[in-house]
Amino acid sequence: MIRLEPEIGADLPTVWFTHDHLPDQRFRLWMPEGFYRARKTAPAVAWGEHGAVRCWYTTVWPGEDPFELTTEVIAEENQILLSVAVRALPHENSQLDLWRYRGVTLGPCLALKDAPMFHQGRGERTYLALERGLTAAADTRRLTMPGWDGWFRNVQTYMKRAYVDLRDGQYHSRFEDPRLVRTERGHPIGWGISPDLLAEPFICTEAVEGGYSIATFWQPGLSCSVNLNDDPHCIHAHPVIDEMGVGDTCNVRGKIYLAHMPAPAMLERYESEPDWRHGD
Repeated sequence: MIRLEPEIGADLPTVWFTHDHLPDQRFRLWMPEGFYRARKTAPAVAWGEHGAVRCWYTTVWPGEDPFELTTEVIAEENQILLSVAVRALPHENSQLDLWRYRGVTLGPCLALKDAPMFHQGRGERTYLALERGLTAAADTRRLTMPGWDGWFRNVQTYMKRAYVDLRDGQYHSRFEDPRLVRTERGHPIGWGISPDLLAEPFICTEAVEGGYSIATFWQPGLSCSVNLNDDPHCIHAHPVIDEMGVGDTCNVRGKIYLAHMPAPAMLERYESEPDWRHGD
């Protein structure tokens, strides 16, 4: 059984969870870590209900474009059900309320820092459902700056939609992080968007031993990313709302699997749930 441990009072909405069969492994879910244009602004979190099986809370992301998120997390035997209702709030300047938002993206973070069985070096046990099939992150093409040593800020994003252009035989990201030109402790800061496109917004990490894997996905899903820093060891699947207006409420939902099966079986399990994959 998966058990939730909500962290009341955390700066970001934080839910820890454990599995009865993995007593020494602890997983952290930032739900979400970042949100649209307000991702750098600390949200206000109000917990309505919390417990070992279910937690529920609202999060207000202030700033230039204010949003309210109502989140429910439900733990089951070997999966977690996730749902978020996103509401665009009125602006301080009411003249902006006719604005239509496009590509509103949430950034849930599933961190493995306190689950050492799931740590790894360069993504050899994190798998993505690419157009060419299930592929380890270590075997993907990566968009990074010249001179990157691939360690300190080793983050890569994989898109389900073609946000990477091929021009004159070279791959160009439309969203290259401007922080790539900066360094910290002598290492570049930032991440790139891989030219390897997803077939499904699904990402899975296998444990080094014991036969367990953890996977996550969202519907509707836009992208996945993996962070192989020495500290967070986190994986991400990102839900997206294509368009909404002020006053609208839109819903996204996702799942986390934590089960005794390898990555290919996890993907088969995901593919057997067409209602989650396509919103039927």
